[in-house]
Amino acid sequence: MIDFNTPQVASSLLSKDTLEVIAAASLGGLVGGFGNHLRTPNEQSPKLHVSLILGVLASLVALYVLEPSSGVKLVALSIAAGYGGKATLDAMQARVQAQIAQQQAQQARQDAAQATQKAEDSTRKLVQAIGMGRKALDHAKNIHGAYAELKKAFTPPDPSAALSAQGPAGALPGLQQDLPGELSKLGQELDSLEGKSGP
Repeated sequence: MIDFNTPQVASSLLSKDTLEVIAAASLGGLVGGFGNHLRTPNEQSPKLHVSLILGVLASLVALYVLEPSSGVKLVALSIAAGYGGKATLDAMQARVQAQIAQQQAQQARQDAAQATQKAEDSTRKLVQAIGMGRKALDHAKNIHGAYAELKKAFTPPDPSAALSAQGPAGALPGLQQDLPGELSKLGQELDSLEGKSGP
């Protein structure tokens, strides 16, 4: 958005120095426009007042675009611009359009650089997120393994599983301890049977 300060512009236009510069440029444009009218053949020449107006406009536009640094350059530039007339206006228009296109291209380059930087930042964040995801997956695997170990540690042992794991050799000490008692019980049962079968 153009910052247009109306009071400041109005005061600068109404200042004595500005009015003198505009008057000098307009006078030079009139002289140049009149010279262009005299140079052009009658069948191709526009009317005199048209040539004068084009000369003044061309001199003012050239004054704004080229900004002469001295009074002599101002007068010479105004006459030359007025003499060019419509050609000067077309050239100034092309120059302004080129400046606008250059500004737009520069803005486009800046926008492209910002978009590239944002894309690089997004890629960097994505890589970081992938790395964090892999670390989280490793932590989950470690936690699952630790949970399995704790579950195994706190699960009560199965006696039958322990016996089958020991095999016959592992159960032999228990049988040796129970064997005398079993033999004693067997002897008592035989004695009671003999007593029942006697006379």
